[in-house]
Amino acid sequence: MQLFALLLDTSLKSVLIVLLAYFLTLVLRNHSAAARHAVWAAAVLVITVLPVCSLLLPYWNDTIAQPAVSIAAGSSQVISRLSQGAGITVQASTRNHPISPAAIGIFLWLIGSMSFGAVISVGFVRLRIAMRRATPIDDAEYKSVLSEVAALLQVKTPVRLLRSSEIAMPLTWGIVYPDILLPTASDKWTRARTRIVLGHELAHVSRHDWMIQVVAELLRVLHWFNPLVWLACRNLRFEAESACDDAVLNLGTEGTDYAAELLDVARIAQNRNRVWLPALPMARHSNLERRFIAMLNPIQDRRRLTARQLLLTALAGIAVLLPVAALPFPARVALVPGQILGTVYDANGIKVPNATVIVHNAATGNRDMTVTNTTGDFLFSSVEAGQYSVEVLSTDFAGLKIKEVSVEPNQTVPLNTMVIRQADSTALPVADTESPRVRMGGNALSSLLVQQVKPIYPPAAKAARIQGVVVLAAVIGRDGTLQTLRVVDPDANPDLAKAAVEAVSKWRYKPSAVDGVPAEVLTNITVNFAFSK
Repeated sequence: MQLFALLLDTSLKSVLIVLLAYFLTLVLRNHSAAARHAVWAAAVLVITVLPVCSLLLPYWNDTIAQPAVSIAAGSSQVISRLSQGAGITVQASTRNHPISPAAIGIFLWLIGSMSFGAVISVGFVRLRIAMRRATPIDDAEYKSVLSEVAALLQVKTPVRLLRSSEIAMPLTWGIVYPDILLPTASDKWTRARTRIVLGHELAHVSRHDWMIQVVAELLRVLHWFNPLVWLACRNLRFEAESACDDAVLNLGTEGTDYAAELLDVARIAQNRNRVWLPALPMARHSNLERRFIAMLNPIQDRRRLTARQLLLTALAGIAVLLPVAALPFPARVALVPGQILGTVYDANGIKVPNATVIVHNAATGNRDMTVTNTTGDFLFSSVEAGQYSVEVLSTDFAGLKIKEVSVEPNQTVPLNTMVIRQADSTALPVADTESPRVRMGGNALSSLLVQQVKPIYPPAAKAARIQGVVVLAAVIGRDGTLQTLRVVDPDANPDLAKAAVEAVSKWRYKPSAVDGVPAEVLTNITVNFAFSK
């Protein structure tokens, strides 16, 4: 499945990105928290856009990228090369058993993503409700401190001050129109504490931390199974808080005073019911100790990043993104859908239309059928890696069974052009000569039908108002699956014949028996394509 391939591909590549970011932050451990936050922000943003880039960018390996280019150029060009002797092209695919490991993986991923997404959605709703119920702070002293600190931090965006009884500690919300939400106890704060808190929250606004944090939360929803993504998001949040601490200290606040005020805010919040919200609370208990160590370190680098440094960080992120996105990881390569296509000729080199082509994977039991078009060409999309046999059936020719070929992931395997020899008109396709056979039809066969797939009217035939009947000679295996299908009328419309074969090949019957021995059934199946009156 393409989605499962993309999920595995992104997960593996995100490991490289997180490890690289972790290494860079170790190198920058003596630099400012703003520098380390920029690294983690770049890593989070790169992982976020990685799936799109992986789909759009070609792989490094040209031999892997070539099949996709050939398909995009048009199947007619590919078939033209095949008719000149290239044979049948085979490539890897995602098809597997009806309930494949990939399908189970996608199901589990969806369950986890929906669960974590529901938690975050509830948090956003709670935060939104808290904002609506909050009361604006019109205190002149608060507005004075807000204006003073905003000017020092060069925050030009209008910011609202709100007070709510539904939160335990200060937090910031909003991207375009940011709000600072303060707890009820803030009406008794000193001017010094108010200046510290507003300085910290306005630093978040100045740095656009809330926007980056929202991206990180959404990334965790999609990569809930990946512990390294959680590590990246946790470090991103910690460095954001540390960078805001540095901004407050750069305003002239002493480290000891700031630590004391922060500790008191955290102590008061600890006594309140803790409700998770998708915001940036000022005093998260899990990282206070590390923040205290940093803010009390007199030689700690507390510089902000300049515009030039931010630009270089963005360029570095792009420089990492492009080559990593183009890496052909095995998990991705092995699951990229492939195809089998080719042309059927007779012994005289004449193309054979309406020939039934069967590909069979003995290991998985997968069997697919299609019909050649008017120029003898056929196409199977989504063929998984493995050992395959190819068989051709036609009214005027006997089947030629191609020897088993090994299909490797994402590789093109050339075969000799298929030639089927002329045969006795009484020849019948044989799936297993050791099995007893019985010919059956009518109501007796209909009573055994347990799964019927309705043919889809081909768009080209429908647009041309083409109607007709397709009669298929069928061999139903001992397990009730269609082993072979052959178009009886060589003059049947190829589009109708192809639609009939592809639908009927998915039919399932109850197994039949002769004297208690499982038997194959020979029958004719008629598919009628007609416009309803």
